Amino acid sequence: MKISEKCKVIAAGTIVAALMAGTALPALAISPAGCTSLAQIEEMNDDEEAQVQALKAAIAKVNVKYDEVQRSWQFDSPIYDKAEKNKTCCLSPWIYIFDGCKDVYFDEDFSYNGSSCIDLNTVYVRAGDNLYSYECDPDYTDYAYDTDKKVWWALSNFEMEPSEIDWLREMLSAKTIITRYSGASGAQYDYTWTADDRQAVTDMVNLYDLLVAASPEVREKALRN
Repeated sequence: MKISEKCKVIAAGTIVAALMAGTALPALAISPAGCTSLAQIEEMNDDEEAQVQALKAAIAKVNVKYDEVQRSWQFDSPIYDKAEKNKTCCLSPWIYIFDGCKDVYFDEDFSYNGSSCIDLNTVYVRAGDNLYSYECDPDYTDYAYDTDKKVWWALSNFEMEPSEIDWLREMLSAKTIITRYSGASGAQYDYTWTADDRQAVTDMVNLYDLLVAASPEVREKALRN
């Protein structure tokens, strides 16, 4: 399946500075709560049953949908529904895979709910000393006023490459994470991540790592048994 590029994503701050200087990136802080480290995943690779059980535990923390026509699985975080209910903001990752295929696809949705109209065109994430900039593609970005909820909303979708998913791990190592929703008109809103936001992203990154490490056969056992 061909995946089209949906956006341009730029990492800034100390990460870029380190790369330009040719120096090694700093080691990350301890893994967030509930996150399976890559070393732990490697240890499980020779134990199929351990992989199945780890996948089942990770899948139980997220929403799962199966498309019989496409024979695809979609996993998304409950944080999006919670943010919609509370009329707040969130970064909501979602993952999809296809039966029998090795590839794992990872997307991110940045959603805003608030009292002001934001004609979203850029999303910034400040995580400690690092600043990440997401330039929104108009084809995958929208905003409007919800007359029922009496709230302005905006949403932009980004398809992430494997190397870009590492940015989420880097963000999670920071003490404070702030998302800035910025509009072409100059309107903006800053949202500070809560513990629930952190855990939601941690759960999705953990699931992604486990799916990537598992064979299609192991995934099948975890999803259907």
